[in-house]
Amino acid sequence: MFRGLPAKLNSPQRTYLPLFLATLIKNHIFDFKDVGPSLLGLWLLTIVKPQQSLGYENYLATTLKQKNIPYLQRAVIPAGIEPDYNSNREFFAAGLSFMRKDLRDINVAQTKPRRDEHAKCLQLAMQKMKEDLGTLKSNSAEHKRYMEFVREIIALIKSHGVGICVVDPFFTQPSADYSPPMQDPQLHTAGIVAYGVRLGEGEATAGPQLFHYLYNNFKIALANDKLHEECSILEHAMGNQHVLSFMLSRVLPAVTWATAKVNEAWPLLDVYVGALRNLLTRSSVPKEIAEDSMEDVSELLKIILAWFRTLQASNQPSLSTTQLHIMVRLTELASLFSPSLTTHFYSQPHSDIAGLADLATSFGKFAEETSTHLNDMLDVANLGVMIAAGLQTRHLLAGIEDGGQGLVFQSGREMNPQVDNFANVIVADVSKNWAVTATSISWNTPGRGAGLPPTQSGPGTRYEFQSWSDSVRQLRRQLSVWRDGKGVKNRRRGRKARLNGAELLIF
Repeated sequence: MFRGLPAKLNSPQRTYLPLFLATLIKNHIFDFKDVGPSLLGLWLLTIVKPQQSLGYENYLATTLKQKNIPYLQRAVIPAGIEPDYNSNREFFAAGLSFMRKDLRDINVAQTKPRRDEHAKCLQLAMQKMKEDLGTLKSNSAEHKRYMEFVREIIALIKSHGVGICVVDPFFTQPSADYSPPMQDPQLHTAGIVAYGVRLGEGEATAGPQLFHYLYNNFKIALANDKLHEECSILEHAMGNQHVLSFMLSRVLPAVTWATAKVNEAWPLLDVYVGALRNLLTRSSVPKEIAEDSMEDVSELLKIILAWFRTLQASNQPSLSTTQLHIMVRLTELASLFSPSLTTHFYSQPHSDIAGLADLATSFGKFAEETSTHLNDMLDVANLGVMIAAGLQTRHLLAGIEDGGQGLVFQSGREMNPQVDNFANVIVADVSKNWAVTATSISWNTPGRGAGLPPTQSGPGTRYEFQSWSDSVRQLRRQLSVWRDGKGVKNRRRGRKARLNGAELLIF
């Protein structure tokens, strides 16, 4: 019936392979070792084909599901439509999820042979995609569509195949047959998601490894003036809930604390807050932060307020340009949570997240007091002179309450130990290795030999802060998200309503 084994078939015979497999499976034949790949390997081969070779993939998927084949039990099989790249991508993702679960569930003695078996399936799929890309070169339109599909499959292997199979170097290097995504040729987005997958599985070492992976990627981008690209990569990676939670609970708190110790670390805050902003506001309806992450939001609000209290406790008479920039960025970070907090308090008037309501109230009071001060400043005619003379720390932070009892950055023991460790890594590196001038920032690598001076790792990133007046206006805009909230205007009534279990809006 076929002119070769499944891995060697060419069109049009490849179109009918899924139909043939489905017929055998319906007749209780599941062992295909004599023709090469396992059933899982044959299934993957059928769903990584170019569109022109598709035909019976959904029929085979339905048959496999009816026979309780595990890698399709959670898959949604489109009914009454032709197979396409979208459905096949979802099938491939389901197969990878099965592989990971399978390796977690078996005993240790079986792990290596089973991992090798799964790796062989993925390697075979990659090899076939390489061949198909070469065959399709003469049809530029179909080649382009298929290449976009291949990029998605390779990203899945990179992210969800971590620990099982490495991506063939062919898919990270431009060639006549294939080009990796221009904005992320080394698949850093998928690499970050791979750590998110491991975090979701409870792997203890994944968190520290992810932090260092992110930080090293950031420094490379900083050295080569590619922070915009780094921001985009992180934005897409945070679509993974575990990566987002790690950013909220570990990375952003560590970066916030680091900027309190060394203000020059502000580019980290710019990139990470920018990525979160782009993720949450990419559509006209803001993306809501999941309820599972609201405790992370609570802790992050506590850290942001601690930054303000630490500055307040320093008795510094006025802010530097860098401190004002950080203050704007931290206020923006807090304002990004406003839509999600609104939803949370509406749906859970008796919120059981310790301290969240009080933190939101505290930030609201700060926003109200500081906005009033900024409005008075912005009303004067000679704004530049007024800002230079009147942007005093005690005025800007007059709304910070708690009578000095709130969290202030001191020894680090007040923090989560992992956050403390990450912050100290940043502080030590910035202090020792970052090269900061009035217009650019880069980082230095140690000299390659005893006694040799460090060398600059790249051209660095050029920057220019906004004018004081523009920064003040931006700060006021961010504060207005909280200041204009119903609970800020009616703070006492809002707190009473919360205690009585009614609706609460305090930001």
